[in-house]
Amino acid sequence: MYKIIKVSIASPLIAALAFFSPSASAVVGIDRPLHAGEARWVGSLMGWNSEEGWSSFCTGSLIAPKIVLTAAHCLLYTDNQESWKINIGQSSQDALDGQLINVIGAIYHTKYEEKQSYDLLDPVTLEVIKSVRGYTAPGESELDSDIALLLLEKAVVGIEPVKLARQTTRLSTGWRVYGWGMTSSNESATSNYLNTTSVADATLEFSEMITDPMDNMIAAYLEDDAGVVHSTCYGDSGGPLVDGKGIVIGITSFSFAETCEEATPTVYTKVASYRSWIYRASAKLLRMVSEKQGPELSIERTLLKDKDGNAIYHRVQVIKIK
Repeated sequence: MYKIIKVSIASPLIAALAFFSPSASAVVGIDRPLHAGEARWVGSLMGWNSEEGWSSFCTGSLIAPKIVLTAAHCLLYTDNQESWKINIGQSSQDALDGQLINVIGAIYHTKYEEKQSYDLLDPVTLEVIKSVRGYTAPGESELDSDIALLLLEKAVVGIEPVKLARQTTRLSTGWRVYGWGMTSSNESATSNYLNTTSVADATLEFSEMITDPMDNMIAAYLEDDAGVVHSTCYGDSGGPLVDGKGIVIGITSFSFAETCEEATPTVYTKVASYRSWIYRASAKLLRMVSEKQGPELSIERTLLKDKDGNAIYHRVQVIKIK
């Protein structure tokens, strides 16, 4: 969501991404509470932290009983992947009363990673050891392809997967975003509840801010008559943008805004542009995870349990495909 420099550990080096890097985002300018049973297919991607326990760091949309759609950057710049779980159908983050299911596989778009530019830093001196420059083919954008899928250990029960837009889908008005994250730039923790707000198409406005083609992206936000901005903030990258019929048309990706409340569009991966990729990636993910599980866990990790006695860590296979 924000114009930041991301830092991730790439042992024994530190990789600092020096570009307009996407980051997690969630709803600001909430315009109404959720209706009963609304958007139960919106899941919270959670990881384990020894200080905080389970915490949400991204969002995803259930598109098949065992497949969740999210953003590539949710996978690339996080660690502790062996603890990833999806909590779906929950009433609140505190309750953790949804279907908490292990993520056993993940796949992301190779092009997203290839386009990234970053510096490899010495972890002690923080001196730049090597600068890596991403490659963007002529006529393409360095900002798109932010898409990934998660494979769940077991199927979600009693929740209907959401529909995805096609290139031929006639989008209806009444766009909305959903997210579990912060509702203000001043907050220090994500929201306890799933929130939503209305937004409007701002793709043309954003296209005038950049030189990249917008073929595979959608931009949206809304500033109402009172000057209140309805958009995204920290905590919900990978979450859905839907049209008035509840069809997922975008995946929350990034923004150039300095604060959540700034009247600047959030950019979403255009789902219709990646439907064929979703089909191919789903098939490859299912096949590869069935053939080979993720890396073995250490004995110490296999024994760790949370306060409810549930195992924290499990094997996760992460792959990529163009």
